[in-house]
Amino acid sequence: MNRAGARVVVVDNSGDLDPATMNGIAVVRPGRNLGYPAAINLGVAHLLSTAHHDFVLLANPDMTMRPAYVQSLKAAVSGERAAISFPDLPGGRTLGWQPRPTALGSAVAYAFRIHRAMYGVRTSRYPSGSLLLFNAKAIERLVDDDRLLAPDLFFMDDVEIADRAIERGVALRPVGGDEADVIHQSNGTGWRAPGVPYFFRRVAKIRYWSARRRRASAAILAAVIVVEAALVIAVTTVRRGSGLASVRPAAQLVIRSIGGYRRSFDDRVLAFGYHAPPAG
Repeated sequence: MNRAGARVVVVDNSGDLDPATMNGIAVVRPGRNLGYPAAINLGVAHLLSTAHHDFVLLANPDMTMRPAYVQSLKAAVSGERAAISFPDLPGGRTLGWQPRPTALGSAVAYAFRIHRAMYGVRTSRYPSGSLLLFNAKAIERLVDDDRLLAPDLFFMDDVEIADRAIERGVALRPVGGDEADVIHQSNGTGWRAPGVPYFFRRVAKIRYWSARRRRASAAILAAVIVVEAALVIAVTTVRRGSGLASVRPAAQLVIRSIGGYRRSFDDRVLAFGYHAPPAG
């Protein structure tokens, strides 16, 4: 994309990149791990501060795509209407339309380990945030106070922005293609530090439904998550070699943040995100 004349911005949450090796790509270094949505906001703000852009493409760091397919994404939103395009490819498990989770379904899934119970009717869907292309009108309608994504909804940020897009009249346009047009390695964060998705996939759901004034459902989900976290702590206390040891610190933070889920706890989870402390 850089060779094609696009301005590319990389937000380096890990601090591992050497800007000198990036060949003209702008590297923004926040100095700590902000989490994906907050880092995206920083990158978008940097991009928009440099010039007007007709299109903005958001991509996970483990995403590979064919240049011709990016052109297809652009063509889908090149009209006058505010719109977002995204891949809708065969076999794209982490791309395209995703089933929308529900609060009570999530509670059942976490309590009884029935993953499919988490989701609502099949027609209630949102586009995965792994790869999204916005035209300028969509950016104008969706950016509030330099924020495109909700920074405290890590792992639910794509659900929330789909809600806002629908509420503000921004079209959602899936773009078909070949399975090889976009390759998503996926599970990078979970592989490095399982505690990060464990914490945020749960806490962000509580925040999301609380903000949507579904307090009763959010309270039920919170109760289930706290019990689940207590069980994780109990198991890892009795069995030091348990496979749950990698999420024990996140489970402890779930317990400590009961009733508030303050953002200060987010920082602590993200701080051990790439160098998780030993269980114990």
